[in-house]
Amino acid sequence: MDEMMLRMLGGGLFGGIEWVAVLAFLVIAVVYWLTPILGCRFHRPGHVAASLYLLIGYAGVSLLQVIVQFFQLLDRSGRGMGGEGSLHLFFGFSFLKTLLFVIALVMFVIGLQSLRIRRPEMGDERRDLTV
Repeated sequence: MDEMMLRMLGGGLFGGIEWVAVLAFLVIAVVYWLTPILGCRFHRPGHVAASLYLLIGYAGVSLLQVIVQFFQLLDRSGRGMGGEGSLHLFFGFSFLKTLLFVIALVMFVIGLQSLRIRRPEMGDERRDLTV
């Protein structure tokens, strides 16, 4: 019973945050960091940054879900964990988290489509030829 309750509260290494979201956040952050180093630039960098902020919001919603489930577990006088309201609440959190994750991935793909290769500036080449 204790193991089942821990899983319901999102127990584990990261609490209620799934590994897929953590991995997506790390991949997007590494791409955002490595892009200027590799000689590329984003035509619209806001999309990739927005996807990172959406994944941070996803983590916040996951934390809020764990807190609400914990207080529902402590509330023995009301509906408790077995009520119909808790099922709707769980569905609402799941829907919101899925929506945030999908929007973050779409924003990241739009940001990847705006990648441009940085061309060397003409002023630097002319200066090298005259020396």
